[in-house]
Order: sequence, then structure tokens, then C-alpha cells
Amino acid sequence: MTNYRTCMQKIVFSIVFFFGYLPQTFSQSVSLRYQDPSSQMSYAVDRLLVTLQEEGYSLDDSSPNIVIHLEVDSTTLGDEAFSITREGDNIQVTGGDRRGVTYGSLALAEELQQGTSLSNITSREERPNLAFRAIKFNLPWDTYRHSFALDQHYETCRDENFWRAFLDMMVENRFNALTLWNLHPFTFMIKPTNFPEASP
Repeated sequence: MTNYRTCMQKIVFSIVFFFGYLPQTFSQSVSLRYQDPSSQMSYAVDRLLVTLQEEGYSLDDSSPNIVIHLEVDSTTLGDEAFSITREGDNIQVTGGDRRGVTYGSLALAEELQQGTSLSNITSREERPNLAFRAIKFNLPWDTYRHSFALDQHYETCRDENFWRAFLDMMVENRFNALTLWNLHPFTFMIKPTNFPEASP
């Protein structure tokens, strides 16, 4: 009798949990609203839309359950800073500049990916501690340390898809500068008549 009661309690709990979970994450409709037509804003919107759809939210601009507003406000926030505020069914992502809006949108998307529903988003504000956050990338063309480890990447560095993925990774990790390292390209720019083999 005890085993039967325990089993029934587990079944009831599972049903309540399942149906109680669905409305929060899968049946809500969302509208993204912004006025800035820049490429940076479009990037932020695209990344957020992908995450919303992956997490089961539907897009509805006519009668949404939740409205997400994206905007730039340089008067109250500094460069690359952002704030996320929620008032009822409205979530506001504000950036001190377009980069800040991008970082704010990614922060919101990351919360969704970690299991937080839009209804449970809490207000917060972030500012970068370092203004310059760079990656040093060694190009393979004429390296100051010749090695197979770098020479094997000739084709990789010619692949546009590689650079798209690499730059996406930089944005996700909040890097804001890419430095490319190579020896001076002078020998690639000329071919001496008397010493043609001096030019690679």
C-alpha cells in the first residue's frame, strides 16, 4: 500500500510539474521592438531571436505576452555598459552604445539558455572593468616563429566561415578588439629583378 501511494504521489507530482512548466517556457509569445536599423542592432536582435526560438518562445508582434525593448541611451550609461530592467510584461535592454545593447541582448539570451524564464528575469546593470579587451592572433603567412603549428592554418585563415565563427566567439566573450600579428609584409609587396627568390 505504501509503495502504491508513493508511486501515485510521484505520478501526480510529475503531471503537475510538467503542465506547470509548459506555460512559462513554451506557450508565451514575445515581441522584440527597436528603432535603430544599424547592423549592430540587427546582430543583437538576430542572436536574441535564435535563443528565444530555441527555448520554445513564439514570436508575435500583434498581441504578445512579453515585449522586449532594445535601445541606446548614452546619457545614463557609459560605453559598452548595459542594463536589463523588467516591469511587468515589459523587459528593457538598454545600452550605453550599440555595443552595450549587443552585450545586454547576449546576457539576456545566456540567462534563457541557463533555464531562467522571461517571467523570472531580474533587473541588473553591467559595466566593463577594462576598456580594451583584445585577442592576439598570429597569422600564418610569415610568422616570426616558423613552425608546423602555424603553417598548417593557411587555408583556415582564408575561410570566411572561420572568421564569422571566431568573431561570434569574441562577442560572446565580450572581447572588443582583434589584433593580427605577422612579420612586415614588405617582401610580399615587391619582387626584385636580381633576387626573385627573396620574395615569398
